[in-house]
Amino acid sequence: MKTYPAQPLDLMQYVNTKFHEPFIHEKIEYAAPPEPDRLIGAVGRLADAFPLIRCRYRESDNTFEEVENFRAAQLVVRMEQGGDALLMRSLDPAQKLIEFALCKNVLYVTASHLICDGNGFKTLLYALCGYYGGREVDGANFMNRDFSALFGGRKTSMFRMLASMLGGYKNRQIYERAQDERAYVIERTVDGGRMASVHAKAKAQNAALNDVLMTAYARAQRKLCGQHKVNIPCTSDLRKYAGGRAGIGNLTGSLCINIRVGAEEDFSATLKKVSRAMRRQKSSGNDIAGPTLLVKKYQSTSLEKFLKLYGGMNTSPYADYTNLGVLDEEKLMLGELHAINAVGYAGLQKAPYFMLAASTFRGALTLSAIVQCGTGGRVRAEALIAEVADQIGAFSGRSDTVRDRRKV
Repeated sequence: MKTYPAQPLDLMQYVNTKFHEPFIHEKIEYAAPPEPDRLIGAVGRLADAFPLIRCRYRESDNTFEEVENFRAAQLVVRMEQGGDALLMRSLDPAQKLIEFALCKNVLYVTASHLICDGNGFKTLLYALCGYYGGREVDGANFMNRDFSALFGGRKTSMFRMLASMLGGYKNRQIYERAQDERAYVIERTVDGGRMASVHAKAKAQNAALNDVLMTAYARAQRKLCGQHKVNIPCTSDLRKYAGGRAGIGNLTGSLCINIRVGAEEDFSATLKKVSRAMRRQKSSGNDIAGPTLLVKKYQSTSLEKFLKLYGGMNTSPYADYTNLGVLDEEKLMLGELHAINAVGYAGLQKAPYFMLAASTFRGALTLSAIVQCGTGGRVRAEALIAEVADQIGAFSGRSDTVRDRRKV
């Protein structure tokens, strides 16, 4: 049976399963139901270009092994009922690494974080849609997953790695462990009109949209949790070090923004601090420090020793944030079917961990989290996401309300 080597950063996603469900999800609503047989055909072509999706993960030697007698139909399920449950589907990586669930006119996609990060996930989705519509897809680099050249010759240290991951301050826990834990999907959308104003105001202040989102997150922490020192971990795409030659895989590092939020300071004052800190972080190379050390240790020792060293390490902060970016409406077309709504989600976080995910479609920004906690924790998580959305809305200067959208 054909096998493919997994990368050290793939392995770390598996190691972290005690803290979170290592999946990336997307919900795409179309103007009409996609054709199941045509979707299965597109999945088959995608598997030919990126054979990891017809594999299972083999923990014993950190490899991906092709499933015997694989059929594309095994990855496509048809559901009568959709909703939040399909956003919380957990796949057993020893059996399946990706799944496409079709419910009427909505496509739910769940991919294991072992095979791709957020940008890799979007590449897979766009390729699938291209194959479905008969569009030309360039998959020449999809399986170019030997990322060792990215980290060669770089110097780093355990101290620098921990500093880049943890920062100077630790966020307060968002919610507690409880006996009545269950999973919840929490969603909040800021409409395109407000976001257009946000983009314009951010540009005028020489700030990126991501700076605005982190500022809103920091100010929400300050208001709801009483934190005046806030640490915001932010994922960073390491493809910039690869010159665009990297294939689909896990290529993310972490940057940590540490700021003090004054009780009376306005949004623009906090935004200046975040933007300044982010510019320093981007020029520091801290985002690649942790991955560099992990890769070097992985290459210089046995898998057994590597897992003894890193198997108990949690690289997931209590309160985390990721920007899944813009979901391209045109690239999500299935043949002639237009996507009328799309939202990206990070995996389920187990209490007390929490991840806020942001994604943009047709100019509207959706903030989301999939959390496992008690009812009190759910209320606090909902309050935090609502406050982040309200902070963004207030910065826009618009007086209309922010929408709370959870159901398809």
